[in-house]
Amino acid sequence: MKIQSAIASLLSLATTVSADPSWHDLTITAPRYGRYLTTPGDPFFWQADTAWELTHRLNKTSIDFYLKTRAEQGYNVIQTVVIAELNGTTRANFYGDLPYNNSDTTQPNEAYFELIDWTVDLAASYGMLVALVPVWGRWVNGGWHADEESIFNETTAYEWGKYLGDRYPGLPKLLGGDSDCLWPRNTSTAMVSYASDPNVDPATLLGPIEDTTSIWTSMYSGVTDAETQHGYEPVILFHPTAGWISRPENTPEAFAHWMLPKE
Repeated sequence: MKIQSAIASLLSLATTVSADPSWHDLTITAPRYGRYLTTPGDPFFWQADTAWELTHRLNKTSIDFYLKTRAEQGYNVIQTVVIAELNGTTRANFYGDLPYNNSDTTQPNEAYFELIDWTVDLAASYGMLVALVPVWGRWVNGGWHADEESIFNETTAYEWGKYLGDRYPGLPKLLGGDSDCLWPRNTSTAMVSYASDPNVDPATLLGPIEDTTSIWTSMYSGVTDAETQHGYEPVILFHPTAGWISRPENTPEAFAHWMLPKE
């Protein structure tokens, strides 16, 4: 009976250990409305490097070289994008895998995410967290690329956030992807027009301001609900673009402060 009890205890311990992700001991928290980050009991200084296209462009050998080098240089966070800015929905990763099956955001491609799994585990083995941008801003509001439609609505944005929260609980998430919640889809073309005629009022070149706050907050809610169920306190940041919706800074009203107003 004692032997059986001991075996049961070991199996229970093994199950508990295997249930924790590789980055479990590296996770950080952000006290609500606080101005600092912490690891258990200690302040955390976010010393990050950006490799937006890390898993979209590189193979495992190059990823390993990059992560090992950054760890040796003292970095503790690597920032990268799940659905990259440049052809992120149509250009496969190094191994020929697209992020979605049938171009459907509700059908993540397991093969694509296996490389991300491998990358975040490797980073953790080097003592670094990977901060994930769920999707670059252009795929929600056109960003600096004048895309005409979003690939998400409120429902699918929530499911996407939940999928990433379930798969990578405890890793920081960066919403926004170099864009703001309030945004005109023709920003990039307006900038080109202004460059060719700097005497024109740039504000007159901008199209209607589109409010995509509900999509970002839905994605936020999906991440939060999933990670909370896994026992983590989500760390969700917002990556806005320049403080003005279009350069130069003396033209349109600033909207970058309007990120996630419910928070």
